[in-house]
Amino acid sequence: MADSLSISMFTVRTFLPLVMLVGEWVSCASMGVRDNSKLLASKSSIKDSDNSLPTGYVSRLAARKFDDENSRPSSRFYTTRKDEQKEGIWLSKAGIRGDYNHYRTITLKGIPDRAVSLLTTDTMDLLRSYGYQAMDGDLGENILLDKVSYSFFEPGKQYRLKCRENEVVLEITEPVIPCANLCKLPYINDDSKTPKERIKECQGFISILASKPGLRGWYAKVIKEGAIVPESVLTPVLSDFG
Repeated sequence: MADSLSISMFTVRTFLPLVMLVGEWVSCASMGVRDNSKLLASKSSIKDSDNSLPTGYVSRLAARKFDDENSRPSSRFYTTRKDEQKEGIWLSKAGIRGDYNHYRTITLKGIPDRAVSLLTTDTMDLLRSYGYQAMDGDLGENILLDKVSYSFFEPGKQYRLKCRENEVVLEITEPVIPCANLCKLPYINDDSKTPKERIKECQGFISILASKPGLRGWYAKVIKEGAIVPESVLTPVLSDFG
């Protein structure tokens, strides 16, 4: 009986904090939906030049752990796609916990100016309008944002992602430049096509993403560390916009 009681108490002490954390994130995400719906009630979309409230919210969060066989671009099975993190992510100045980017890690030695990548849903909508079977996460973005345009962001400006007590502040550093690694996506590198057709498909895909600064996404450094959960509300740091 004593042993049974000890095991039960151990289970409660071990797992209750985890359950409470997940429960908090879920309720925070739900609150984010309600808060954001109120914020967006007066404005259905954001103009490219409009830096006023309201802005947008987190549609998807993603990260991908290091895999010795598949995390290098030279690997046959390499992909830019990142896995969805439905319960949220932890973001420090070093980057997202549990996320690996080969170029940033090896070539740039973990540069903090590229701690996280952001993308807006209008980019994905554009790719789909061209007939690409693009899925959220394919471009390797860590944070996918809705109700805000790719051109909303400006290098040097700061933005807050907040849902209840979960808050992160990011500073945009530079636009993401599309690279040939994207051409390993299955609808570009399609085995049913000839090598010449695949090259043409790759060039067209990259050309679309390179047509405007920020369309491919943005890199940011972390000003304030913390957790981000789905449907966190995005707002500019107003003091940074004068």
